[in-house]
Amino acid sequence: MKYKALLGIVGALAMNVGAYAQSANLSLKWVPGTVYKYSTTQDMNMTMPMGGNQMAMTNSMLMNMKNTAAEHPKGVAVKTEYTRLKMTMMMGGNAMMEYDSEKGGGNAMLDGAMKPILESEVTAIYDKSGKLLSMEGLDKLKVNEATGISKESIEQMAKQSSQMLPNKEVKVGETWKTKMDMPMGKQAGEMKISFDMKLDSITGKTAKVSFSGAMNGEVGQAGAMMKIEAKKIDGQYEFDTELGQITKMDMNLDFSMTTAEAGGMKMEAKTMTSMKLTGTEKAK
Repeated sequence: MKYKALLGIVGALAMNVGAYAQSANLSLKWVPGTVYKYSTTQDMNMTMPMGGNQMAMTNSMLMNMKNTAAEHPKGVAVKTEYTRLKMTMMMGGNAMMEYDSEKGGGNAMLDGAMKPILESEVTAIYDKSGKLLSMEGLDKLKVNEATGISKESIEQMAKQSSQMLPNKEVKVGETWKTKMDMPMGKQAGEMKISFDMKLDSITGKTAKVSFSGAMNGEVGQAGAMMKIEAKKIDGQYEFDTELGQITKMDMNLDFSMTTAEAGGMKMEAKTMTSMKLTGTEKAK
């Protein structure tokens, strides 16, 4: 009986040890004939000087999209369609603009700006290893950058998953570096964010990765140079090793923007972005 009990304990330990893998293949995977549904929320809080006081501005955005994977001669073609866009802009505690495509819009200016995005189809081409090769359809997009959505930001959202993954086998505790371009507007250009990534743990089929980043530089805005300095960039994501997809990601970006001239105006901003894979289904 004692031996049976001991064998039972050893077996239980073996099962538990097996549940916590020491390495995993963190490669992006798209299965042709599958639809992947995502929901992204972003909240930005900004303060800026106005009339001798500090004016607070907030911008909240919800973007729901579906990615349909299909076979392609070079690997996989993934078509992105936006199924819902919601935006609320407030200044000084008062709502300036509100829009929700699910409720028929609600703002004449944003209706016209958002409609082309909702009707757009952008296709990303990946090779069989999950590496992004090219994008199609961006040249047909008609966007109003006053909404905060540009062709560059749409392209960046498509690239994000492939950029945040090492696309290789990684051990627990291992680190790697990556870079991401952050579009700042047509005239301003873009900022480059460098990330330090770390695989923290693997439990079952879920790999958890944490990251921190750095971003500093200057961009042009309304004819003036703005110095951008990141105070804090961090976040984490969960990766499904069987599905080959990031299922959840949270990122915090705390930064300041200061006009380059002496005594220049300074704006403080905090952005919180969350992305979640809400489900998968077979393509019709």
